[in-house]
Amino acid sequence: MDEGGGRLDLPGASMESARASEAQASESRALRHLENGSSSAPGERLHNAAIAAACKILSVRARTEKELRDSLAKKGFSPVHIDDAVAEMIRRGYIDDVDAANRWASSCVEERRYGARGIALRLVRRGIDPDLADRAARLAYEAAGLQEFEVALELAERRVGTEEFTNDDSRRRAVRRVAGFLARRGFGTEAIARVVRELSGDAI
Repeated sequence: MDEGGGRLDLPGASMESARASEAQASESRALRHLENGSSSAPGERLHNAAIAAACKILSVRARTEKELRDSLAKKGFSPVHIDDAVAEMIRRGYIDDVDAANRWASSCVEERRYGARGIALRLVRRGIDPDLADRAARLAYEAAGLQEFEVALELAERRVGTEEFTNDDSRRRAVRRVAGFLARRGFGTEAIARVVRELSGDAI
């Protein structure tokens, strides 16, 4: 994952592959139903078309509920048919934002590149509810037995050498640079302050 918030791939590739295969099969069944029911009422045809479109979207890659809703809206489906399609995808287990948030957060923690706030923000960009994203990020850190300070210090030590703390001027520059870098990665102020004290052997 890049620092700028690019694509965040869903961990658990085998599980997502199985879900994608199921969605693809469901899409085929829905399309056959559409073809065989050409004389059905317009509302039913649109309902089935929305289901088929949702299956097709999810057969490509995993989506959050928001992402699926946005994709269906771009295809011109009405809110009513979008609601029906999303509800059906949730019922079939093709969409589970809680499960996705927890697995995404765990993957981010394993990479040891972001603080809890940074992980939560990345999940929110994917359409995860902010409260759910915050909770998933915190739980992922707890489950991994890690503290933000540990991860932040590891990152900071790779970004700055101790020789940069040999005089006041270089120290101030290094402090600003390290603090800014860690803040952008979503680490908390307490963790950042501890890192700076650790590297400089002094208080901020």
